[in-house]
Amino acid sequence: MPEHLHFWGRVYRPIVRRLGRWYRSSRYSESYAATLRPGSLVVHQQSIQLPGLPAALHGLRIAQFSDLHLGCFVRGVDGAQVVAQLNALQADVIVFTGDLVDFTSYPRNGTSPDIDITLNALHAKLGVFAVLGNHDYFAGVDAVAAALARNGVTVLRNSGAALQVEGAQLWLAGVDCAQLGFANLPAALAAAPADAPVVLLAHEPDYADEAAA
Repeated sequence: MPEHLHFWGRVYRPIVRRLGRWYRSSRYSESYAATLRPGSLVVHQQSIQLPGLPAALHGLRIAQFSDLHLGCFVRGVDGAQVVAQLNALQADVIVFTGDLVDFTSYPRNGTSPDIDITLNALHAKLGVFAVLGNHDYFAGVDAVAAALARNGVTVLRNSGAALQVEGAQLWLAGVDCAQLGFANLPAALAAAPADAPVVLLAHEPDYADEAAA
């Protein structure tokens, strides 16, 4: 049997982020939000082979999404639509990799009803997990983490969690924001079983190269 995991990733295209910064304070912002954002979300599916993956974990499905930036053209109703599509994938695990909010649009306490509107229906059989990004820190990291936890999301801040499937374990290692110098991979791996395969969750994709070195 193939030793693989299935990943779905939902991301904002970088060009849309750059345009967003330019349009944010302009008279075109409403048009941007109405015409570019709905087409800027894409879903990629990829199978990843992990040598030695226990048979019970073969075909495990993980859905990953990131950079919602709630408040920056994305309101709770928009986020709820993303969550509905994520739930429709029927993944075994859902992971969020940072920047839930946009600090330019939110008060520094990190609170907003948009967060609850977005997250309250998010669910997966083996749980929902998250790490934090730089915007979450700037908006008020403790409040953002509390909002995630309030909606049933396990926040990994240089820590890990074991997924149990028929006696087999997969370790999710979540590091804090590397861009701000808070990532601590040894801490995230400290409690990992010696023989468990590991999936790294990090806000910055480039951190994977550093972690693998």
